[in-house]
Amino acid sequence: MRRLFATTAVAALIVGATSQVADAATSNVTTSAQLIDATSSASCSDGDTVALGASIIDAISVAVECSLTLDLKGRTLSIDTLAVAAGRTLTIDDSVGSGRLDASGLSTNSPGISVPADAELVIDGGMILAEGGYNGAGIGGASGTSGPITINGGTVTALGGSHSAGIGSSLSGVASPITINGGTVTAHAGTSGAAIGGGNLSSVSTVSITGGDVTAYGGADGTGIGGGETAFSTTILISGGTVLAVGGANAAAIGTGMSSNTSTISITGGTVTAESPGNGAAIGGGWLAYGPQLTIGAGADVTVSGTDATIGGGVDAASWGTFDLAGTLHVVEGSLTLDDAPGTSFTVASTGRLLGTVADPTVGSATSGTLLAGTGTIVNHGLIALAASEVGAGVTITDHNYLVSFDSQGGADPAPVRVFAASFDAGYRTFPTAPAGTSWMTAPDGSGQIVAADTALSSDLSLFAVTPASVLQASLASCTDGSVVSLDRDIAVTDAITIGCDVTLDLHGQRLDATAILVSGGTTFTIDDSQGGGILVADTSAGAGAAIRVESSAALVIDGGDVTALGGTYGAGIGGGDHSSAGTITINGGTVSATGGATGAGIGGGYLGDGGTVTIHGGTVTATGAGASGIGGGYGGAGADITIDAAADVTASDVSGGSAIGAGRNGTDFGSLALVGTLHVPSGDLVVADSNAVGPEVTIASSGRLLGTTSDPTTGASISGAGQIANAGVIALDESLVGVSVSGRNYLVTFSGATSTVGPVRVYAATFDAGYRTLPAPPTGDAWNTEADGSGAWLDSDTSLSADTTVYATTDAILTLTPSAGRVDQGGSLTFTVTGVDHHGNPIDTSRVVLTSSIATDVIAGLTVTFPHASPHVITATLGDASVTYLVEVTPAAAASAGGTEAAGATDALATTGANGTGPLLGALLGLLAVGIGLLAWRRRRQAA
Repeated sequence: MRRLFATTAVAALIVGATSQVADAATSNVTTSAQLIDATSSASCSDGDTVALGASIIDAISVAVECSLTLDLKGRTLSIDTLAVAAGRTLTIDDSVGSGRLDASGLSTNSPGISVPADAELVIDGGMILAEGGYNGAGIGGASGTSGPITINGGTVTALGGSHSAGIGSSLSGVASPITINGGTVTAHAGTSGAAIGGGNLSSVSTVSITGGDVTAYGGADGTGIGGGETAFSTTILISGGTVLAVGGANAAAIGTGMSSNTSTISITGGTVTAESPGNGAAIGGGWLAYGPQLTIGAGADVTVSGTDATIGGGVDAASWGTFDLAGTLHVVEGSLTLDDAPGTSFTVASTGRLLGTVADPTVGSATSGTLLAGTGTIVNHGLIALAASEVGAGVTITDHNYLVSFDSQGGADPAPVRVFAASFDAGYRTFPTAPAGTSWMTAPDGSGQIVAADTALSSDLSLFAVTPASVLQASLASCTDGSVVSLDRDIAVTDAITIGCDVTLDLHGQRLDATAILVSGGTTFTIDDSQGGGILVADTSAGAGAAIRVESSAALVIDGGDVTALGGTYGAGIGGGDHSSAGTITINGGTVSATGGATGAGIGGGYLGDGGTVTIHGGTVTATGAGASGIGGGYGGAGADITIDAAADVTASDVSGGSAIGAGRNGTDFGSLALVGTLHVPSGDLVVADSNAVGPEVTIASSGRLLGTTSDPTTGASISGAGQIANAGVIALDESLVGVSVSGRNYLVTFSGATSTVGPVRVYAATFDAGYRTLPAPPTGDAWNTEADGSGAWLDSDTSLSADTTVYATTDAILTLTPSAGRVDQGGSLTFTVTGVDHHGNPIDTSRVVLTSSIATDVIAGLTVTFPHASPHVITATLGDASVTYLVEVTPAAAASAGGTEAAGATDALATTGANGTGPLLGALLGLLAVGIGLLAWRRRRQAA
């Protein structure tokens, strides 16, 4: 049964395959007769392929009566005509390559390849030459109307007969859709016909070009692509490929012929060149024809030239039409002549570009006249590169149309420039070079906007040559929030610089010298240096006020650069001016040196001004006050809320009786200081007023360090006042300089037992080392211990402190006593070895060790002990204040005789005396005694580690 089923299935498969072959046969023809027969309805079927088995050259007419494929197969077919029957589709291909089809309808006054209204032609390959006879298209309609024609590949040359298209319809017909997707196509029309499109008195459904290389030459009064003479509506769509279209006399290159109706033309891609020899527009209408509805999309690049018009209607056109330009249009020769009649419009979109020649987009060819002529309006949202001289007096350009004039303010002025674009650069205009050392600005005093070649334009402008200093002042004063102003050269500004917005000044490796900088209320001024090496010097020392004035509602941020601020009388280096408090000052990096003028803080308030908020996250900062504070209030002003973070290194002082940090001289409110980084107070005073009722005025974090001078951190300013310091970090200043209450790390260490007097040491840190303190040296062989007998903790320079403490000079030794044997008989001897280390574990000299015994009758000779009596013996080794003991159980002579003598080197520390029932008990008691003595010795000499 299975075998029968399998046989049936195979048979069915074979029958199916045979049926498909029958439906789609391939005929290899080698003669004219075979070709005619293979394409006749009597022999062919839809889907067949007729392949040339040999070249055929014969003056015959071949009718294709089935929908089939003609495969040239690398051979030549030369005949009079090839006609596709109504309702059928012919596909021409060349599977091998170099195949050729020549079809000439000259002898029959027919199309070379006839495609009547209900037929269809597809060309996928081969070299095709088709020439129409009188009133016959090269490829297309025989008597008027043509069917759909699609060219996907190959090389196609089509020559239309009189009144007919090269590809399309003949006289008085309708050209069905013509689609070119690829290949190389060359078409020439006969008189009054379009190269690709319609014949005389015809209409064109649609011509669509999506790719390929297309060249189209119209006949007299006919277009390259579009309609012939006296054509009706035409639709032309070009989205790709390379297209050259040349119109005949009195006709457009792309559009309609002479005396024709409207057309719709959309070019959205590809590279298109359109040329009209006379009376017709390059793209649009012919002589006496209507203008088109023309769109050039953003992806298209179009070049037009004409003896007369280039876009719109031809000479004496019934209407100009409409034009939307979103791509690129080059007007090389001829005029784009506008018309202001109702219903006409010309709009350049934001992506649109109206240019002259490729070599110089501002002009046309040498023989061209005015490129924009006539009377009309261009709504220009994009760019028109044409020079103003190329625009006629009757043409109005709206939106992007700006006249820019230039005033050198001494010297020759550049000529005004008309710009039809958003900027000089976009409009292909040369931006005049400003006189040396100046820039073009919108105001003569530098208070306006800087204008460059890429600056967006919005109206006519008058520009003035202004110096860089004025430019910088204007850039910082008349700016928008978020702006960045970058120096491109060294600049010196003799007038004050006012900051008018939230702006960043990038020194960019350059130097700026200014007499003063004012950061206005409500703004934030950031100083940075993206390239390194940038310098800013604000020097008001010869006058009055702050060098960099930060109003109370303003903010200054320094991210980088080398910034020096020298305040004038009554002013801070950075901060407030006369009777003026500082705003918010933040330093994140860079090197900052700020010196106040008389009665001004280095950083903070001016005369009678408070210090504001000062946060220093990083960088190296030096702040010097003059009768005020280094950082804080001006004379009589309250201090600042100051934070110095871990990455910051700050030096603060006041040279005229003020405080390094805090309130200004005669001020009473210290403010606050949170010290997380490093603060040097090298001289003068640090006055900590008691102005915080609930806590300390100064908090020093675990990473914070309050130091004196760089060379000796223990010397520097005197700290005074009734305020408090909560210290979790380091105060390096000597105790004699610290006259305020210090909580937290504040330890007095007293020394006892030294042979010479050693005074106590005050440490404001976790260790002597951290606090920049020197630990006194103990006598030789001794170390400092918290217990007089050495049983406490050892104190070194890196030992953590937690409270006031007294330490003693004791022998720095931990001894180990080892006998030559673990047991000895009565009358026998043991030799002991004594080793030792200091509390760091380093070996010490034990040659001065002395042994003693708890039994007076023992005989001691150096490190050897003889035991005359049997009993527990405690041997003690002593070195200075250090000692260690060892318990020896001496075995009685009788026991030794009864039980024998244990060899030297036995490991038992204690012996059991006697053999009666009390022996085990006595051994246990002696063992407990040994453990107790050992623990005592360990307690007295435990290591500090």
